Amino acid sequence: MSAPSSDLTPQGAALHEVRARFERGTIDYDAFRAAFEAVLATTDPAAYARIVAELPDDPLSVLDSLDRSRAATPPAIRQPRLPRRRTFFTLMGEIRRTRRPWKMGEHTTGVALMGSIDLDLTLAALPRNGTLRVALLMGEVQITVPPNVTVAVHAFTFMGAAHALGETAEGIFAYAHDEVEATEGGAPHELNIHIFTLMGEVRVRRSDVPAIIAKG
Repeated sequence: MSAPSSDLTPQGAALHEVRARFERGTIDYDAFRAAFEAVLATTDPAAYARIVAELPDDPLSVLDSLDRSRAATPPAIRQPRLPRRRTFFTLMGEIRRTRRPWKMGEHTTGVALMGSIDLDLTLAALPRNGTLRVALLMGEVQITVPPNVTVAVHAFTFMGAAHALGETAEGIFAYAHDEVEATEGGAPHELNIHIFTLMGEVRVRRSDVPAIIAKG
């Protein structure tokens, strides 16, 4: 797993490490969620270090400090069982998964007639291979994708703007498509994202950490 970006705040670096340990199987989903929420709930750098230090050691670091001929391989952490399908729906309003850890389904759908849809996948337990479909008649869609995801984005709006990672299209019949490989190793995921809006703005972006915290 590559190191987090050097411009991360201490809080961002702690969140990055918590997620990295979850992806490597060092901690289970409950421990991941508890540590993540604890880091989000404080602004004390000393607390960030303490929360991370209280997590179980990475199995590789444990083995490095012992005689490999005598050390037993630590048991694998069971990854969370994710729903096969998950749907978010609202007539008029907001769909937001941006403040605490959540589980994505193998096939996840978000639908709204008018309003906004904001899904932060840096907070989510992700399937190894997943599909995300979002449909919104009028409003804004924002999706944040972590760096350990190989992602293909297809974003269309009849009238508005579509920003798909590095590609942008604006105007009438605006369509943006981009495919980006995972930039971190460990436990990569593959995700296909399909977004449709009749009128509005679509934005899919990469981030090491949740969108709700500021970078330094």
